[in-house]
Amino acid sequence: MANEKRSRKSKDLRYFFLNGELHKKLHVNKSSDVITAWNYDQAKRVGYSLSDAKKNLQQAYTINEAASLLNRHRNRILEYIEKGFITKPKMTYTLDSKKKPVKYLMSEDDVMLVREFLSTLHRGRPRKDGLITSKNVPTKQELRAKIKNEVVLYQQTSDGEFIPVWKQPEW
Repeated sequence: MANEKRSRKSKDLRYFFLNGELHKKLHVNKSSDVITAWNYDQAKRVGYSLSDAKKNLQQAYTINEAASLLNRHRNRILEYIEKGFITKPKMTYTLDSKKKPVKYLMSEDDVMLVREFLSTLHRGRPRKDGLITSKNVPTKQELRAKIKNEVVLYQQTSDGEFIPVWKQPEW
Protein backbone atom coordinates (compact mmCIF):
# COMPACT_ATOMS: atom_id res chain seq x y z
CA MET A 1 0.00 0.00 0.00
CA ALA A 2 2.76 2.46 0.82
CA ASN A 3 4.39 2.03 -2.60
CA GLU A 4 1.18 2.56 -4.59
CA LYS A 5 0.79 5.91 -6.28
CA ARG A 6 -2.25 7.90 -5.36
CA SER A 7 -4.44 8.69 -8.31
CA ARG A 8 -6.68 11.73 -8.48
CA LYS A 9 -10.33 10.86 -8.11
CA SER A 10 -12.60 11.66 -11.05
CA LYS A 11 -14.99 13.59 -8.78
CA ASP A 12 -12.26 15.67 -7.12
CA LEU A 13 -13.46 19.20 -6.40
CA ARG A 14 -10.17 20.97 -6.96
CA TYR A 15 -11.82 23.42 -9.38
CA PHE A 16 -15.55 23.83 -9.94
CA PHE A 17 -18.16 26.23 -11.27
CA LEU A 18 -20.96 27.44 -9.02
CA ASN A 19 -23.54 29.96 -10.23
CA GLY A 20 -21.46 30.44 -13.39
CA GLU A 21 -18.38 31.51 -11.43
CA LEU A 22 -15.07 29.64 -11.27
CA HIS A 23 -13.90 28.47 -7.83
CA LYS A 24 -10.89 26.69 -6.38
CA LYS A 25 -11.42 24.51 -3.32
CA LEU A 26 -9.33 25.69 -0.38
CA HIS A 27 -10.77 23.73 2.55
CA VAL A 28 -13.60 21.30 3.29
CA ASN A 29 -15.03 20.66 6.74
CA LYS A 30 -17.52 17.80 6.29
CA SER A 31 -18.59 17.73 9.94
CA SER A 32 -19.61 21.41 9.75
CA ASP A 33 -20.90 21.04 6.16
CA VAL A 34 -18.75 23.95 4.96
CA ILE A 35 -16.58 24.38 1.89
CA THR A 36 -14.22 27.32 1.64
CA ALA A 37 -13.19 28.31 -1.88
CA TRP A 38 -11.49 31.06 -3.83
CA ASN A 39 -13.89 32.79 -6.23
CA TYR A 40 -11.85 33.85 -9.28
CA ASP A 41 -14.54 36.19 -10.64
CA GLN A 42 -14.88 38.14 -7.38
CA ALA A 43 -11.20 37.65 -6.40
CA LYS A 44 -12.07 36.76 -2.83
CA ARG A 45 -12.47 33.85 -0.43
CA VAL A 46 -16.03 32.57 -0.04
CA GLY A 47 -17.78 29.92 2.04
CA TYR A 48 -20.70 27.71 1.04
CA SER A 49 -22.75 24.92 2.51
CA LEU A 50 -21.05 21.76 1.22
CA SER A 51 -24.30 19.87 0.62
CA ASP A 52 -25.83 22.79 -1.36
CA ALA A 53 -22.63 23.32 -3.33
CA LYS A 54 -22.44 19.63 -4.32
CA LYS A 55 -26.03 19.77 -5.62
CA ASN A 56 -25.46 22.85 -7.79
CA LEU A 57 -21.81 22.76 -8.82
CA GLN A 58 -20.49 21.93 -12.27
CA GLN A 59 -17.21 20.17 -12.93
CA ALA A 60 -14.41 22.32 -14.35
CA TYR A 61 -12.55 20.91 -17.39
CA THR A 62 -9.18 21.87 -18.81
CA ILE A 63 -8.83 22.34 -22.56
CA ASN A 64 -7.28 18.85 -22.82
CA GLU A 65 -10.15 17.24 -20.92
CA ALA A 66 -12.78 19.10 -22.96
CA ALA A 67 -11.06 18.15 -26.22
CA SER A 68 -11.03 14.51 -25.14
CA LEU A 69 -14.76 14.63 -24.33
CA LEU A 70 -15.45 16.16 -27.77
CA ASN A 71 -13.16 13.82 -29.77
CA ARG A 72 -10.98 16.69 -30.95
CA HIS A 73 -7.35 17.72 -30.51
CA ARG A 74 -6.68 20.49 -28.00
CA ASN A 75 -5.17 22.65 -30.75
CA ARG A 76 -8.52 22.67 -32.61
CA ILE A 77 -10.29 23.93 -29.50
CA LEU A 78 -7.62 26.62 -28.99
CA GLU A 79 -7.91 27.59 -32.66
CA TYR A 80 -11.69 28.05 -32.36
CA ILE A 81 -11.14 30.20 -29.25
CA GLU A 82 -8.55 32.37 -31.06
CA LYS A 83 -10.84 32.87 -34.06
CA GLY A 84 -13.75 33.81 -31.78
CA PHE A 85 -16.00 30.88 -32.70
CA ILE A 86 -16.02 29.78 -29.06
CA THR A 87 -16.20 32.13 -26.09
CA LYS A 88 -12.95 32.37 -24.17
CA PRO A 89 -12.97 30.08 -21.11
CA LYS A 90 -12.29 31.40 -17.62
CA MET A 91 -8.65 31.67 -16.62
CA THR A 92 -7.20 30.65 -13.29
CA TYR A 93 -4.33 32.60 -11.78
CA THR A 94 -1.89 32.25 -8.92
CA LEU A 95 -3.30 33.26 -5.57
CA ASP A 96 -0.33 35.42 -4.62
CA SER A 97 0.09 39.15 -5.27
CA LYS A 98 1.43 38.58 -8.83
CA LYS A 99 -1.74 36.81 -10.09
CA LYS A 100 0.03 35.15 -13.01
CA PRO A 101 -2.33 33.30 -15.41
CA VAL A 102 -2.23 29.52 -15.05
CA LYS A 103 -4.79 27.71 -17.22
CA TYR A 104 -8.17 27.89 -18.91
CA LEU A 105 -11.09 26.00 -17.40
CA MET A 106 -14.46 25.28 -18.99
CA SER A 107 -17.76 24.47 -17.29
CA GLU A 108 -20.08 21.65 -18.36
CA ASP A 109 -22.29 24.26 -20.06
CA ASP A 110 -19.28 25.60 -21.98
CA VAL A 111 -18.42 22.09 -23.20
CA MET A 112 -22.02 21.60 -24.36
CA LEU A 113 -21.86 24.93 -26.27
CA VAL A 114 -18.64 23.82 -27.98
CA ARG A 115 -20.41 20.58 -28.96
CA GLU A 116 -23.22 22.65 -30.49
CA PHE A 117 -20.66 24.62 -32.50
CA LEU A 118 -18.87 21.48 -33.67
CA SER A 119 -22.18 20.00 -34.87
CA THR A 120 -22.54 22.94 -37.29
CA LEU A 121 -19.14 22.38 -38.93
CA HIS A 122 -19.04 20.46 -42.20
CA ARG A 123 -16.15 18.06 -42.82
CA GLY A 124 -14.81 17.66 -46.35
CA ARG A 125 -15.95 19.19 -49.61
CA PRO A 126 -19.23 21.10 -49.55
CA ARG A 127 -22.25 19.07 -50.51
CA LYS A 128 -24.32 20.12 -53.52
CA ASP A 129 -27.49 20.02 -51.43
CA GLY A 130 -25.91 22.22 -48.71
CA LEU A 131 -26.39 19.74 -45.88
CA ILE A 132 -23.85 19.49 -43.07
CA THR A 133 -21.88 16.30 -42.43
CA SER A 134 -20.10 16.46 -39.08
CA LYS A 135 -17.71 13.70 -38.11
CA ASN A 136 -17.00 12.16 -34.70
CA VAL A 137 -19.06 14.75 -32.80
CA PRO A 138 -20.72 13.08 -29.81
CA THR A 139 -24.48 13.43 -29.45
CA LYS A 140 -25.85 15.43 -26.54
CA GLN A 141 -26.72 12.21 -24.73
CA GLU A 142 -23.27 10.69 -25.29
CA LEU A 143 -21.58 13.86 -24.04
CA ARG A 144 -23.80 14.04 -20.95
CA ALA A 145 -23.02 10.38 -20.25
CA LYS A 146 -19.27 11.10 -20.51
CA ILE A 147 -19.58 14.12 -18.23
CA LYS A 148 -21.64 12.27 -15.61
CA ASN A 149 -19.52 9.08 -15.91
CA GLU A 150 -22.57 7.06 -16.93
CA VAL A 151 -22.44 3.86 -18.96
CA VAL A 152 -23.37 4.04 -22.65
CA LEU A 153 -24.68 0.82 -24.11
CA TYR A 154 -24.28 0.20 -27.86
CA GLN A 155 -26.11 -2.39 -29.92
CA GLN A 156 -24.87 -3.68 -33.27
CA THR A 157 -27.37 -3.59 -36.14
CA SER A 158 -27.57 -6.20 -38.90
CA ASP A 159 -25.50 -3.81 -41.07
CA GLY A 160 -22.65 -3.94 -38.55
CA GLU A 161 -23.20 -0.36 -37.35
CA PHE A 162 -23.20 0.37 -33.62
CA ILE A 163 -26.00 2.55 -32.30
CA PRO A 164 -26.38 3.84 -28.72
CA VAL A 165 -29.18 2.32 -26.65
CA TRP A 166 -30.18 4.48 -23.69
CA LYS A 167 -31.25 3.04 -20.39
CA GLN A 168 -32.84 4.77 -17.43
CA PRO A 169 -30.24 5.13 -14.64
CA GLU A 170 -31.08 2.97 -11.64
CA TRP A 171 -30.81 4.58 -8.22
